[in-house]
Amino acid sequence: LKIVQKRSRIFKVIEKSLKTVRNQPDETKYGGWEVQPLLSVMNSSYLLSRDPVYLDVAVALIDYLVGIRMDSRNRMSYDGVLRPQWERLERYNIFSASPYADYTSVDTNLLMKERGWASLHYSDVDYDGLFLEQMLRCAQIIQEYRLAEYTEFARRVVKDSIKVIESHESEWIRLEDGSGYYIFPKGCPFYLDGVEMPVDEAAIFGSALMRLYFLTHDDKWLSRARAMWRHWQHYVAQDASGYITYPYVSGLWNSGWDERSSPSINT
Repeated sequence: LKIVQKRSRIFKVIEKSLKTVRNQPDETKYGGWEVQPLLSVMNSSYLLSRDPVYLDVAVALIDYLVGIRMDSRNRMSYDGVLRPQWERLERYNIFSASPYADYTSVDTNLLMKERGWASLHYSDVDYDGLFLEQMLRCAQIIQEYRLAEYTEFARRVVKDSIKVIESHESEWIRLEDGSGYYIFPKGCPFYLDGVEMPVDEAAIFGSALMRLYFLTHDDKWLSRARAMWRHWQHYVAQDASGYITYPYVSGLWNSGWDERSSPSINT
């Protein structure tokens, strides 16, 4: 009975999700923080039950998400470039969220003209990582269990994920020791543009890199994930109970800056 009840609850989630998808054919109102757990539920439910209905839903959702991505719908990024990325929802731009500088009374069109923004659309490795990580997990499941009917889909996921990952290369900062970190895109309409991304926000992208490595055995994905980790070793510690700890903010965001040393245009 408990299993039937749990299955019923999951199917309610599926029904609600697919209804949302049907009602948002061009641009989703799902945030990355809703997409990641939703796909995770589908992947985990398949692994627990081997019921293909969960995998079918995951495939349908992934196809939908790829189909409404900025490049798929010809939505330009803030700098006028068409990128294979999922734009952050409107509530994340500086006109909705900016704790360090007040933009609430600023004329949006005037500032866009001043900054040269073609739109307010932007993404970063945290946000795209939330989409990619479970998409690639789905491809791993297909590969590991040799699910022949989904093989072509898994190939598409891998090929498409590489496009998304490579589109963020300009946000990678390589240090002299070979380690490095990602920043929020410099000049984008986010209050921390140009600032080093916190460990917990970039980590999901690192997980996507590792999943891509396991799928392709291409060392460059492993090398990038290792470079991220080597940089984080300066921040990560182990407490007396053996738990891993790290500061939420790192780099200049942690130490602070002034007008002369600011990495950010918006703050």
